[in-house]
Amino acid sequence: MKSIRSWCKFKKLNSRSKPHDQLQVAAQGDAKIDAATRKNIGQTYVSSTLGTPTIYSAAKAGMGLMKEISTSFAPLEGVIRGLVYILDHHEKWEGNKEGIKRLVARVEALRLAFEKQEEIRYTEEQRRTALLGKLGRIAEAIDVIQNKYGISSYIAAADDAKALSAFIDDIRDILTDYQVLAQMEMNKQIADLMTAEESKMLLALPHASNASHLSEMHQYCLKGTRKTILDELEAWAENRTSRSVFWLSGHAGSGKSTIAQSFCQLAFATGRLGASFFCSRDYADRSDLGMIFPTLAFELARRFPTFKECILRAIKERPDVGHVSLTIQLMELLIEPLERSGISTIIAVDALDECKDPHPTSALLSLLATHIHRIPSVKFFFTSRPEHPIRSGFRLRLLRPKTKIFVLYEISKASVDADIRLFLKTRLSEAVENRSDIDLPFRWPTDDDIENLTKKFGQLFIFAATAVTFVTSAVDQPNERLRLLKAMPEKVTGIDYLYRTVLSNSYPETIPDPDYHMMWSLVVGTVVLAYRPFSRIDLCQLFLFWPGRIASLLRPLHSILNVPEDSDKPIAVYHKSFRDFVTDPARCPDSRFFIDPATYHAVLVKACVSTMNGRLESRILFGFSSSAGLSMMECKHLFNPATAYSCLFWTTHLDNIPLSSLSATLLSSIATFLSRKLYFWFDALVFLGSPNILQAAQSIRAHIDRLHKLTSHLPRSESHRFAETVKNIYHDYEIWTMDFKMQRKSGSYFPRNELSWADTGANDDRYEDEVISYALNSPER
Repeated sequence: MKSIRSWCKFKKLNSRSKPHDQLQVAAQGDAKIDAATRKNIGQTYVSSTLGTPTIYSAAKAGMGLMKEISTSFAPLEGVIRGLVYILDHHEKWEGNKEGIKRLVARVEALRLAFEKQEEIRYTEEQRRTALLGKLGRIAEAIDVIQNKYGISSYIAAADDAKALSAFIDDIRDILTDYQVLAQMEMNKQIADLMTAEESKMLLALPHASNASHLSEMHQYCLKGTRKTILDELEAWAENRTSRSVFWLSGHAGSGKSTIAQSFCQLAFATGRLGASFFCSRDYADRSDLGMIFPTLAFELARRFPTFKECILRAIKERPDVGHVSLTIQLMELLIEPLERSGISTIIAVDALDECKDPHPTSALLSLLATHIHRIPSVKFFFTSRPEHPIRSGFRLRLLRPKTKIFVLYEISKASVDADIRLFLKTRLSEAVENRSDIDLPFRWPTDDDIENLTKKFGQLFIFAATAVTFVTSAVDQPNERLRLLKAMPEKVTGIDYLYRTVLSNSYPETIPDPDYHMMWSLVVGTVVLAYRPFSRIDLCQLFLFWPGRIASLLRPLHSILNVPEDSDKPIAVYHKSFRDFVTDPARCPDSRFFIDPATYHAVLVKACVSTMNGRLESRILFGFSSSAGLSMMECKHLFNPATAYSCLFWTTHLDNIPLSSLSATLLSSIATFLSRKLYFWFDALVFLGSPNILQAAQSIRAHIDRLHKLTSHLPRSESHRFAETVKNIYHDYEIWTMDFKMQRKSGSYFPRNELSWADTGANDDRYEDEVISYALNSPER
């Protein structure tokens, strides 16, 4: 038989294509995308491994023939042969053999799909050549071990057994990397087939940015870790008869989101994943329940043409479908389109507990329970903390029989500790490998170091991840920081002690100036309480700080805050447990570090109002206003990120201040702002919000209703002026809405993002009556 290495060196794929030839996703064997078949593409996304037993049996039966015949795809055949050898002769291997069978099925499906293709693009040829080269080298390495033992049924050497286990992980990763790129190429081609009108309609559907698993903001499991749960998820996703819902439950810091990201990547690579939504309290749009269904529908429409046609029909029938109740959203954006299109797919929602939901039983799960029976070919994957509303949702009579529950803390302690040891050993070694400014022992960290830390981490991966970042910080010697962590009392196993250690170590022993603590608290308080992440530049604009001071404050906190090198990139906490820690006086008793939410929400309101007072100097929507002649670029210049944030979120911060903490001074500054800049603020909300006039009116009305609700609970002596101001806002709002209607008809306004109102459908006559009716329907005052 010709060696696989020779094939990799000399074999040329006999295929070239024109630049615009269609690409077939080999992992699935789908039909080529062309104008004649694009309507049915959504129905071709059937996983290659749904028939794992059949494909595996066929692959195994063909091994004898493959040994005798060299084909165009010898590396794939060699890998299949190697995997089958491991299953047959490595009986004491501790891995999941069903998982290896699924891997054999993936490789065999890929081989069969490759054989069916006649033409491929040049870029695909390059990717395929690289894939076959990597797999060919692994196949040869397995052959070496196989030849070493001959017909023996037992792999004697521990090193060989370890090597074979590593090869299995390598094969899976190589396949996934290739298939992810292939799927992304397929998605791009589907998107390219959309008309300009279709694209505009879809873009008008509200959707959260960076919510998908494809965002670069999410992290994966380290290779070789979390195998138990990932194998369980893969088996669930593959099995047609498994339950429709999978709930991964775990406490904060247990690694749920990282597992979700890794599973989504695999499911996407094999063609099973249709859409994903990663909730986050750090982002207003990703913590809003009302954004989940529209975002999932948006992703599904860009992936499945048949689903897209159903969504476009729904948008035409109800242009504001993305802004209506959750019940209507679920029915018209998910259930009915999925039912009509008949696609089989998986939908993933991570960290559901991160979304604001006041209901005693999860609103999303309650709705899903009622309608999930209508879409039996669709599976749902959820992760969350075991919060009561979510537990109640999965216990609903209609949902419980369809739900598989996996509790992370029920995984054996030995398994989790082994994963944490591997994580610590790998990440610590990688972080110091190329540093020339440190002096470490030859073997660092030692096994005793790893064992010491593992015992203290209490099976919390966020503990391990934070510790690695803290120890390897460039501002200190790793060995010294490792010593600090090892000195933690044996009885301490929580993340709180680590956070206290990091903060104490970052806080200077001698305060450089009297304002240091104030600035530290302002910066950290803003990072943990903001509804949209701030960059260093944004913080400078909001608080009028010198950029260098903020950089100095944040530099020691890199182990708990993600602080990009670029000053215009957003700062974020690595894990929500830090926010929970620093805002809880029982967990963070040190007054230097405690962030009182009420105090700093009030500080942010004051800063936002001050920023708007200074920046909102002119009307920007109407031709009769003081901004007549103002260009679009000049309008945009008015709204730096700090100003935009202030306009959009100051009332949300106000909502989070207890009535007892509202000062007369703050209320007075708000009343002054509203009396002077009310119309400017209304204009800004429209300019920064949706081009849909009804949505803009609803958004502004929601802000006013918040203020009205606030005044009804305040002592008259402290809020009389404020209450009178808000009372008059309703009348001013009616006038503003009338003006908006007239100016929209005359065209004297600046639309958002340089789109015309005509392009968005916002000039339909039916909107006019809705807006005016809504505007005049004020609550009693």
